[in-house]
Amino acid sequence: RVVVSNNGVDWMTNGGTFSYEARDGVWELSPSRGPLAGGTSVNVFASESISGYSGVYCLFGTSEVAATAVNERQISCVVPSSSVAGVVSFRVVEGVSRREIQSGLTFEYYADASILFLRPSGGRMSGGTIVNVIGSGFTSDAVVCRFGSATVSEDGARVVSSSMVTCMSPATFVSGGAVVEVSLNGGSDFTNDRVAYMYGSDASVDL
Repeated sequence: RVVVSNNGVDWMTNGGTFSYEARDGVWELSPSRGPLAGGTSVNVFASESISGYSGVYCLFGTSEVAATAVNERQISCVVPSSSVAGVVSFRVVEGVSRREIQSGLTFEYYADASILFLRPSGGRMSGGTIVNVIGSGFTSDAVVCRFGSATVSEDGARVVSSSMVTCMSPATFVSGGAVVEVSLNGGSDFTNDRVAYMYGSDASVDL
């Protein structure tokens, strides 16, 4: 309850109520980058409960999208498209007045990557082949390679330059082609060039 005095002695009797809310705390955005085309589903995590807010929106720069509540400390938003690559501010607002409840985070738009060809274009079913993925627009520390439905990350995937990513082929039980795609934001979005890697039977020697 808040009351006011003009002299520090006499106080008004019809003061109002003031409510404190937990706006501070740790906020996290994941993933924090995505392609210019948009469509990336990002999760916003808060260290304090945000379930009391209504009409929550995410602002990527000046572009606004509605947020969806996942649980009391998490919301999700679908990233809008952008015409320019680069870093934009990220904020969370709520209500008709768009009152800010979070600021200080950023989101990075990157130009769409593309795959031209693979070298080598095939290998053994037991996996372990280092495959050079040749293309353009490769810029990330969170690269993931996908062979069909199997993904490879961390030590098995690495950006060498803007035109080459190296991927270690995973093992498979089926010979034939597996479409290779690359993600530059930890597996949230992948290229869509459908370049095939051919698995063949491991060589054997009859004695």
